[in-house]
Amino acid sequence: MPKVSKMEFSTGKGSRKEARASVWLYDKGKSPVAGILVNGKESGVYFSDFKESADKALRPFQVTNLTGKYHASVKVFGGGRHSQLEAVSQAIAKALVKKDESLKSILRKEGLLTRDDRMVESKRWGRHKSRRKQQFSKR
Repeated sequence: MPKVSKMEFSTGKGSRKEARASVWLYDKGKSPVAGILVNGKESGVYFSDFKESADKALRPFQVTNLTGKYHASVKVFGGGRHSQLEAVSQAIAKALVKKDESLKSILRKEGLLTRDDRMVESKRWGRHKSRRKQQFSKR
């Protein structure tokens, strides 16, 4: 039985609202994937709803001047597309920090390592939504 070579990669996880993203970051020469694949599709195709999608997902690479040096495989689930996009960006940033600790200060300044903690307010009983009250009927 032939030996299976170990892949050199680093992982990162990101989240935003209910969206979760896991990233496997490979060096360009040793990568089993080409470009950035999100759930098996090219990132531009997966996030085609947004004009800024390619820029937002690749923002950690642009900030650190590492564009084109790494390939990534991303699994993302939950939430909406925009939340998934921000989760992917955070996951890539965390994976880059695992590769090279010196990038942490640059990514931290840009706010790419910080999770946005804003969530949907929960619905309360006796109301339509969290704050919307029932309609008042005079008669």
